[in-house]
Parts: sequence; structure tokens; C-alpha cells
Amino acid sequence: SLGVGPAELGAVALCRALAQAAASPLAGALGDSLDRTRVVSVGCLLWALATLLLATATSLGQMVLLAALNGLGLSLALPALQSVVADAVPAGSRGSAFGAVGLAAGVGGMLAAFSATAAARRRFFGVEGWRVAFVAVALVSALVGALSWFLAVDPRDRSLGGGGRGGGGGGGAARRRRRDKQQEKLSDPGELRGGGGGGGAEEGEGLLMLSSTSSTAAAAAATRTLAAGASPPPPTPAPFSQVLRRYLQDTLAALHAVARIPSFRVVVAQGVMGSMPWNAMLFATLWLQLLGFTDVAAGALAALFAASCAFGSLLGGSLGDAAARETAARRPNCSSVGSGSSGSSSV
Repeated sequence: SLGVGPAELGAVALCRALAQAAASPLAGALGDSLDRTRVVSVGCLLWALATLLLATATSLGQMVLLAALNGLGLSLALPALQSVVADAVPAGSRGSAFGAVGLAAGVGGMLAAFSATAAARRRFFGVEGWRVAFVAVALVSALVGALSWFLAVDPRDRSLGGGGRGGGGGGGAARRRRRDKQQEKLSDPGELRGGGGGGGAEEGEGLLMLSSTSSTAAAAAATRTLAAGASPPPPTPAPFSQVLRRYLQDTLAALHAVARIPSFRVVVAQGVMGSMPWNAMLFATLWLQLLGFTDVAAGALAALFAASCAFGSLLGGSLGDAAARETAARRPNCSSVGSGSSGSSSV
């Protein structure tokens, strides 16, 4: 449609992947300090906007830029979603939970692989089929983002006593309490210091914390002011540049701490190598078409592959839970596994 070949399509996929990789660490840090369901929602809506605009692209340059925007949306949604799943599910069944998420993703990929491929070179009311497929995915993404915004509850809200949305809006009240606390911390110029206590870490508020020296000085000044009968002066907000600099420093410190975990380094190393063939498989459908398979046949084979991945995720998650239980039984002192409600701090 745009007069490009597989190499140019690979460049589009590369730009999306680079944008997603570069933004993922900061996006993950946002999930640590903000309501993660809102982060997921914004990611889905940004993803939907980029996908909708991709449907209108008329040049390779436009597709490259919009694919990068799509990667930014993915970087917001995926880390926060994984964190929510880890907190919402007890430790003994997290593998099955992530397997169920993989199953849902695989089923969606199966439906998309077949329908989009079969319709790609057809026309619907004069519009190319691949553009219609992009619009359909954008609408689904926007719907998921809206449902996440209005219905989903961050498990950390329950730890604040908020309950679910069905319980009289308690989740919104918990969010407001956490936002109030965050606003108080951002308004104190002496509190911009990395760290994290137990309670603050569980509530996702540990990126910006009061230092003991500044808090003591502020308390003494407030006591003198009240003793003199005058109203305390309003807190002076810290400059945005200082807040941003401290936020980036805390994020880098957190990444450094995580990178020191040996098992994490193993996961990253195998992920770098193991993801190469899977990214190459993105072009398997095009390869089948170039071999002479019809669009319907190529789409059916791609859908079969996606279905195998979906059920493999579910099976792998269940096996992972079983392996974790077996390891814990054989080596009970090897590690301590936190509950689902405190997973954000233990992970």
C-alpha cells in the first residue's frame, strides 16, 4: 500500500521497540508512585491514539513516528499491569495468574492474526482492509483504557481501606487519600530525598520522603510560629526541576538496586537472547504470504501459532507455581515469599 518492503517494515518495528525499551524504566517508576490502574489506562489510550493514527498513515516516515508513540503507550501499560497482577494475586498462584494474562493476550493475538490478515488486502466501503484492522484495534484499546479508568482498582487502594468500586466508592476515597499525601510531600521543599519505609513502600509513595533533619527543623519552626500566635506560613512548593531531578535519581537508584539481584540479571540476559527469534516471528505471516500461501491460509497458520502460545502460557504459569512450591518444600530457608498484598515492596 505504501510502496515499501520487509526491510522498511522491520525499521518500523525497530522504532516501536526502541521507544518502548527506552521509556519502560521511567514508566515502571510512575507505576510505583501513582495509581497503577490509571497508568495502565493512559497507556491504553495513548496506544489507541497511535494505532488510530497509524490507520491514516500515508508514508513510511509517518508510520515510524506513530510506531514510536505506540511503543510509548505499551511501555506505560505493560509494567504497571504486571505489577498490579503481582499485588492482586497470592504468591502461590502468581504463575497461574500471569499465565491467564498470557492466555488472554494469545487469544486476542489469534483473533487478530486471522481476521486482520484475511482482510488486509480487501476493501471495506472503499477503505483498505489493513486500515480497518488498525481502527478496530484502536477502538478495542480505547475501550479497555476507559474500563480500566472507571472500573479497575489498584490493590494498594485496598490496603488503605478503600475496598472495591462496588463498595460505595471506597477505591476513589483511597486514591484521594494517597494523592493528598503525595501532594503534601511535594509541597515540602525539605523532603526530596530517596528512600522508602515499610508503609510508604506498600502504598507506592516511597520515591519522595521526608528527611529526618528537614522534618525536625520544619516542626520546630512551626511550633515557634504557633507559640507566637501567628498562623503558619503556607508551604513553599519545590521547583519542578528539583522534583524531576530527584525523581530521576530515585528511579536510577531503584534500577541499580534491582539490577544487583542475581536472578534478575539471569532473567534479563536470557530475555535479551530469547526475544530475538520471537521478534523475528513477527514477520512469519509475511513470509508465508511470500511463499505463496493465500491470506486466509497464512492468517490461519498465524492464528494457530498464537493459540499455541496462549495455552502454553497458561500451562507454563501452572508449572511455575508447582516448581515454586517444590523448591520451597526442599529449601524452606532459601527465600521468603511475600503475600500478594505486599508484593510491590517485596518485588
